[in-house]
Amino acid sequence: MKILYVSGHPHLRTDAPSGYATHMRETMRALRCRGVEVVPWIVGDQRATPAEGSREAKPGGSRGVLRRVVPGALWQGMRDASLMRHDRAAEAPLVEAIERERPDVVYERGSYLFSAGVRAAHRTGVPLVVEINAPYVEERTALHGRGMLDGYGDRWERTVLQGAALVVTVSTVLGSYLRERGGLDASSVRVLPNAVDPELFHPGVPTCRPELGIADDAFVIGYVGSFIAWHRLDVLVRATALLRRAGVPAVALLVGDGPTRAELLELAADLGVGDHVVAPGAVPFERVPGHVQSADVCAIPDHAWYCSPIKLFEYGGLRKAVVAKESAPILEVVEDGRDCLLFPGSPEGLAAALRALHDDPRRRAALADSLHARVCEQHTWSASARRLVDWLSDLRGRGA
Repeated sequence: MKILYVSGHPHLRTDAPSGYATHMRETMRALRCRGVEVVPWIVGDQRATPAEGSREAKPGGSRGVLRRVVPGALWQGMRDASLMRHDRAAEAPLVEAIERERPDVVYERGSYLFSAGVRAAHRTGVPLVVEINAPYVEERTALHGRGMLDGYGDRWERTVLQGAALVVTVSTVLGSYLRERGGLDASSVRVLPNAVDPELFHPGVPTCRPELGIADDAFVIGYVGSFIAWHRLDVLVRATALLRRAGVPAVALLVGDGPTRAELLELAADLGVGDHVVAPGAVPFERVPGHVQSADVCAIPDHAWYCSPIKLFEYGGLRKAVVAKESAPILEVVEDGRDCLLFPGSPEGLAAALRALHDDPRRRAALADSLHARVCEQHTWSASARRLVDWLSDLRGRGA
């Protein structure tokens, strides 16, 4: 089988220090390991633009000044108009790529306002699978506010959902949302949670504690990912402060970067735990396992309601006990009290769960062992690729 793997967003690159890039790389790698010929058509990798989620992608210079003076709705409308122009320009080269490569299936990682994949697939008669990992219209509004072209975004979403032969998404709750938004039947949407590479994230990875300057007797709470508002890292910083007041030698190890980094470090200083929050910044992906290995327990303070956090599976691959905010996507893949501890979302709730695991190393180990076994059995990229290949095989020869 041959697929054309499409990512049409101009700023999504496979080398970005974010979960989306991990997902793109690992999906393609795992499909190749399953014998699928994967031809990438990734616009972000073809352009010399900063990757989404990188420091370079932050507004600066004249663009930053313009962003501050232009009214929010107008600014978002301008951004949307730019993406719409990009979408129109992408159709012809994508059709050319499909006709040149002659894939059995076009597999597109969906992105906001990109519908060239639907049009190109229909023009060439090749079935299109669209992977949608977020409610993109809602997500754009939550991140950037409303824009002048929001109505177009709703129409775009329906066009993509109804134009795909199959929609693949990361959680049942998001799948239900997309079915309702697109008026789709249940068979048109498949759920495939995120996963991990167990050859990279495994319990034998050496720790980075010495280079991070973390004491051997510290109780380290690890986090790896983006520093964005909905990840609620403030909850973890506040929980760290509560633990230290209770006599627990807690240290928060926050690996990653993002727009809330500065305010989080300021919060830590205000709470008197500035010296007990270690934030090394974004690290190369191959060094992430060693940083996570430095933790005694790992945390997921919060995440978007639809998200399947890659970090959960990476923590499990390294056999780490996990405390996570209770959510439907997490409950899809773990059992509370057996594979991890779930908490309701407050700093006090997180601190209580962490304190329980600090005080009971045996329970901590049992949770870690159970999550590790579940992840390695059900949630590797290889296992995900096996399911995906079955779905793609069913589409071969069907046409768009």
